[in-house]
Parts: sequence; C-alpha cells; structure tokens
Amino acid sequence: MRFHPTKLAVAWAAIAILICLFSSGIVRAEGQSRDNVRLKEKKLGTTKPVHAFGDIYLTGQPAAEDLGALSSAGVKTVISLRHTKELPWNEAKSVEMNGMRFIHAPFSGADQLKSEVFEKVLNDLRNERLRPVVLHCAVANRVGAIWYAYRVLDGGLLPEEALKEAQTVGLRTPAYLQRAQEYVEAAQRERSATQTP
Repeated sequence: MRFHPTKLAVAWAAIAILICLFSSGIVRAEGQSRDNVRLKEKKLGTTKPVHAFGDIYLTGQPAAEDLGALSSAGVKTVISLRHTKELPWNEAKSVEMNGMRFIHAPFSGADQLKSEVFEKVLNDLRNERLRPVVLHCAVANRVGAIWYAYRVLDGGLLPEEALKEAQTVGLRTPAYLQRAQEYVEAAQRERSATQTP
C-alpha cells in the first residue's frame, strides 16, 4: 500500500501538533488530572499555619499587619470562620481597607457547624472570581473540617485521602470531622438522587 506524499505530510504534521499539545499540557492523556495542584506548606508573614492549594490559602488567623502583604500577593478575598467577638480588632474593616473582600461564615463548636455553613463556604471556594482566597479560623482546625468536605465533594478524593489533607491543614477536633463526614454523605446522597433517571 502506497501513501500519497501530501497525505503523508499532513499525517506527520498532525502527529507533530499532537506531540506539541501533549508536551505543553494543553491536551492530557485520559485519566490524568486536569492539573497537578498539590497542598503545599507556605509562608505568609507571621500567619501560622499556612497551606496553599493553587490559589486557595488555608490558614490560621492572619495578623492585622499581614493583611497588606496578602493584598500585595494578589489575594482578593478573605473568608473568616471566626466569630467577631474572638478578635480584639475589626477584621472585616481591616480586610476591606486593604482592598480585599471579607466574607464571614462563623462557627465555634460542632453544634454550630451546620449544613448552611458548609454550603456557604463551599460555594465561595468554588467561585473562581473570588480567588486567590484565604480561608481561615484561629489555628486552621475549623478550616480543616471545611477542607475535608471540599476535597471529597469537589476534588473527588476518597474520604481517607481527604482526611489526611484536612489533618495536614489543621483539623484536630473529632466532632468537626464527624459533622463534615455527615454533610458529605448527605450531599452525595442528594447528588445520587438527582442523577437517577
């Protein structure tokens, strides 16, 4: 069987283009994740702990003097899981004075970690227009509970993988984990019910 020279040249050109696209990452092999984003420990002024997952920062309480650095680093939004009375200064005002948006979704204690809190914060994390975003509480314990739900529901992680990440971020309270697991299970049941014909 003979190939026409023009057809052969077109075939080789197509192969060359595909090789370039694969190597640049524009086209990826089936089964490969869309990105290679991993949870990484970071430094942000005096704030501790700090972990970044792409343009989502998971942190303990940023100091007032660190807010300018966050803004300079391109952060658009700060989401606080702390009650206003937990701080001796007005975080919302300080965040806004530094040109960022402040979102408040406070809870303390597992009894306050209701579905509405998960839904609000997860929707904000999903909104790419709000990014880069900082999600914080006092020491990232509450952040870890939210992160567990986000990584299972939006990241497709197995629960045990999401738990490892949540603990790395700062999750320490078993009751927060239990609430996160209950929320995830309910959300997964709801998704399954809506997908069933």
